[in-house]
This record gives sequence, structure tokens and C-alpha cells, in this order.
Amino acid sequence: MNGELKIRRRLADLSTQLLQYEDPQLIQYARTVIPERLLNRTVDEKLVLDLVIWFKCELFTWVNKPKCVQCGKSGKEMVPQASCPPVSPLEKAGRASRVEVYRCSRPGCGATTRFPRYNDPKILLSPAGRRGRCGEYANAFTCVLRAVGFEARYVLDFTDHVWCEFFSEKESRWIHVDPCEAKVDSCGIYEKGWNKKLSYIFAASKDEICDVSGKYCRLLSTSEVKQRRSMCPELILDQIIWEEDRSHKLKTNPPSQRLVELQRRRDLETQFMSYCQGKDWGDVNNVGRQSGDVMWRLMRGELGKPPPSSTPSSTPAPPPSLP
Repeated sequence: MNGELKIRRRLADLSTQLLQYEDPQLIQYARTVIPERLLNRTVDEKLVLDLVIWFKCELFTWVNKPKCVQCGKSGKEMVPQASCPPVSPLEKAGRASRVEVYRCSRPGCGATTRFPRYNDPKILLSPAGRRGRCGEYANAFTCVLRAVGFEARYVLDFTDHVWCEFFSEKESRWIHVDPCEAKVDSCGIYEKGWNKKLSYIFAASKDEICDVSGKYCRLLSTSEVKQRRSMCPELILDQIIWEEDRSHKLKTNPPSQRLVELQRRRDLETQFMSYCQGKDWGDVNNVGRQSGDVMWRLMRGELGKPPPSSTPSSTPAPPPSLP
């Protein structure tokens, strides 16, 4: 499959995924999962911080390897086997992309444990879910954001990570939130702290699909990053995004006033991404990855350095607003 087709398919999948969060029955179910103390509050940044802490610390569990269904052990005793497609009714209902299979090597056990990688947000928020890795976390948390009234984006990083964004009416901008890390408004952690070699990063909401690479990568103009962004010429990429965004909007049919507002936001975001290029993230973003087994993070080169004890924010002031 060539690069253009891969990008088209990933963006088309994003479109389908984002529309599912608009299902009233799903929203209603998600609200039954969210604690009463977090419902019917002012929709602001403080609520997002409280939500993401609850989500990471109380609701979801990170899975390096699942616990053995028979003896309850986990870790090195769980030996990965070949993955397989979903078979059981729950695996199929949860739209599992695949099922990871593990065999317990503990003497006297030898049981097989299945770990379905669910994609259905209702299953993920149910007691049958509530565990996984970044894909499950971002999927379910996007649903949580919608359920409490935020405009939400699902952000896809082609270097193997996903996270969310919410729109702040107060600040009139999309703000980063990573439910795996319980981090809010920390765009620089991936490039600066995790040392990720970023390339393509796309965001999708119920009304738009766009390229936000410049928001998380401040080295887009360097030859190194240009070499990474080699799946297709940039002009062709712009055309693909325009076409997929147009197709996405035809599904939701936003009114003309909404389209004007979306374009205003996009112009400001594009201007800010351009303004930030080449600027250092500063030590406040120099924080390594916290989610996942230490050896796994080390293998991926994402451990980073210990965070500084006290460092002022290095996020540059935004440029003047567009007229």
C-alpha cells in the first residue's frame, strides 16, 4: 500500500470513529460511568484536569501483559503467543481489532489468557473493559469529554501514540490532554521529553479533520523531519486532508455559521503553529513517559529525564489574533 492510500485510510477511519461519539445512547451511558461529582459542573480546564485524574487513577488500568485468568499472575510469566481475530460474542461486540494471546509459564498452570483490543467506547467504559494501552485510553476518554459537554478531538500520531484535545471557550483554542499520562496542555512532552521522532499528527473532531503536526513538532522545517514526512509530497497531503475533511463535513452537515467559526479557529491554530516553529520547548516539557512497563519504555527510548523541581513555562505567548 502506498503512502497516499495509507494516509487516506487512516483519516477515513478517524472520521468513522469520531462520529460514534455523537450517539445519544453512548453519551447517556458514559454519564452513568462518570462520578456525580464530575457531572453538571462548569465545562472548563479545571474539570478536564479532575476528569483525567479520575480516569487514569480510578477507572482505567494500564495493561503491559494481562493477568493469568487461572492463577492471577502477570509479568514475565505471561508469554505472548500469536495474536488472533475476535471470536467470542463480547470480542466481536467490542469491535476488537485483534486479540492478544498469552500463555502462563508458571509451573502447574499453563493457562491461556486472551486480551481483546476493544475499539467500541461503550465496551471500553463498561466493567468488561476499563483497561488497555494508549488506544483504549484515548478512545474512551474522548467519549468522556463529549459526555460532559466538551468539543473533543482524537489525535493520531503516526509514530505510535494517540491522545485527545478539548476546545477551551475561555482561551479560544484546542488544548492537549493525554489520559495515559494525566497531562493537560503539555504539547512538548513527546518531542522534548519522550524524544519521539515525530512525523505526521492528525486531529479529528465531529466537524473537522486536520493536520496538527506543527502543534507537537517544532522542527517541521528541518531536513530530518522532512525526510520522515515522506509518505507523499506535502501538496498532495494538503489535498488529501482537504478531501477527507470535506467528506467528513458532508456527514455532519454543519451550518454555515459553524463553518465560519471552524475556519476562524483553524486560521488561528495554523498561525500559532507557524509562530512556534524552531522555538525550544523548555525544561517544563522535559518529562519522560510514565505509562507502561519500564523496560518497554526504555526499549522505545521514551523514559526521558527526571522532571525539574521548578521551571517556569516556556510556551511562547500567542501572536496577535487574526482580524
